[in-house]
Amino acid sequence: MSEKIIKEDISAIARGLGKDVRKLEGKTIFLSGGGGFLGKYIVGTLCYLNDHILSKPCRIISVDNFITGQAHPHFNYKGRVDVLEAWGDITQPLPVREPLHYIIHAAGLASPVFYKKYPLETIDSAVSGVRHLLDLAKKNKDTMEGFLFFSSSEIYGDPDPKSVPTPETYHGYVSSVGPRACYDESKRLGETITTIYHEQFGIPGKIVR
Repeated sequence: MSEKIIKEDISAIARGLGKDVRKLEGKTIFLSGGGGFLGKYIVGTLCYLNDHILSKPCRIISVDNFITGQAHPHFNYKGRVDVLEAWGDITQPLPVREPLHYIIHAAGLASPVFYKKYPLETIDSAVSGVRHLLDLAKKNKDTMEGFLFFSSSEIYGDPDPKSVPTPETYHGYVSSVGPRACYDESKRLGETITTIYHEQFGIPGKIVR
C-alpha cells in the first residue's frame, strides 16, 4: 500500500467523522493493538485530527506487544509529542498513572493464520485483555468518557441462511471446539465482560462488530 493511498484514506476517515471529534480535544486516548492494521489507522487518524482539525490536540497512548503487529514506514509517528508508542502486554495489569478519557481495545489476533498459531494468546487478548482495560477504565471512572471493545462478526459463527445478512439481534451459532473457537468464543466473552462492567460499574462501554 502506497504512502499516498494511506494519507488519502486517513484524510477521508478524519474528515468524515463530523463535529463529534471535538469531544477529543485535550483528551487522552489509550489504544491497545496500536501496532496492528486497524491500530495504525486509528493512530494516524488521531494525528491527522491533531494536525488539521482539533484546536487542542489529544494525547495518544498506543500499546502493543507486537506478537503479530509490525512497524511500517508509512505509519511512523516517532518524534511526535502527542503520541506515546510503547510495548505493553494487556493480558497483565498495566502501570498507567495518568488520567485517561477514552480506551479503545483494538488488540487481537484476527487472522486464522495467527489465531491457529497462537490460540491461547488469542483468548488472553480478548478475555484477560478486556478485563484489565476495563479495570483501568474503572480506575479512571471520574474522567472516563468512553470505552470501545472491538469485537467481530465471528461472534455469529456460522449463521443460519435465514439470518444472512445477519442482524445484531441474532445470537450466533458457534462451535466451542471448532477451528475458530479460540477467536469466536473469546470475542463473545469479551462482549459479555464489557456489558457487565457497564451494568455494574457504569463504565461507558461500547461494542463494535
